[in-house]
Amino acid sequence: MVWIEQPIGTGFTQGNATAKTEEDVAQQFLGFWRNFVDTFDLHKRKVYIAGESFAGMYIPYLADAMFHEKDDVYFNLKATMIYDPLVNSNAVMRQVPALAFVEQWRNVLGLNETFMKDIRERAERCGYSSFLQKYLEFPPKGVLPSPPRATERLNGGDCDVWGAVIDAAMLVNPVTQKRPHIQRKEVVRLTVSKCSASMYIKLLQRALFFGM
Repeated sequence: MVWIEQPIGTGFTQGNATAKTEEDVAQQFLGFWRNFVDTFDLHKRKVYIAGESFAGMYIPYLADAMFHEKDDVYFNLKATMIYDPLVNSNAVMRQVPALAFVEQWRNVLGLNETFMKDIRERAERCGYSSFLQKYLEFPPKGVLPSPPRATERLNGGDCDVWGAVIDAAMLVNPVTQKRPHIQRKEVVRLTVSKCSASMYIKLLQRALFFGM
């Protein structure tokens, strides 16, 4: 098993980032892989590519490039696996399904009715609900378009439903070790019964300021 951090510019990689497209990234990867195979005498080995998150964008291009090489000595690709992948824009992957996710797991997240009413209205107003209803079907009709108003944020609009959900969930659920600077007493104080999404954001900022 080989763990590879790529392309150049990602994480702790070193060098000048020159790739402009996914095709460029794939070609650079193939160059690395050929050198790796030569260095450790791994010729004709079966290759399985796996990854998560943005690998949902990388792996299809890597696999396609390997197949087009038609070279089993270096690129004997047998299968790919992508888990929790990003396969579209953040708006489609996060903003559009955010409300549906919260509705499904509301009993776990513990968000109050005032907040739920607020994000329902925003999802409708920003076109997320209609987008989901129209395009959530299989097989898809084609490439998914960007949902309307998808780039608007809370400080310039009200369409960041995903961000509001994350912030609210952090406030009303137990503090984890990942957020040690938000003290439990602050969280208890902030779990008010009547609180809008915008107020949740302001209270979160207050908790972060006084806890750091």
